[in-house]
Amino acid sequence: MRYKYLPILILALSAVGVSAQTQQGQGDPARGFVQHFDTDHDGRVSKAEFLRPAEEQFKQMDRNGDGYISLDEARIAAEERRQRMEQMRRQGQQRR
Repeated sequence: MRYKYLPILILALSAVGVSAQTQQGQGDPARGFVQHFDTDHDGRVSKAEFLRPAEEQFKQMDRNGDGYISLDEARIAAEERRQRMEQMRRQGQQRR
């Protein structure tokens, strides 16, 4: 049960990757998805390639390295994400 939210995290990460590729002018979400996750450039995405970003995200969120993300660690990660988004928003406004 401790991995209950992992599928949600994976979907969120994949949506971010596809969105970033599409915004870069790729236009084809499926192509963007494959380009984003296909780290060995064989034209297809393995399960390991797909899960790698989620594993990296988990490592970043698991501050104490105990193999679990506590409520406090999740809150810290959420606040950092909010701050990054705010910084990106401010930078976007400055460019206008």
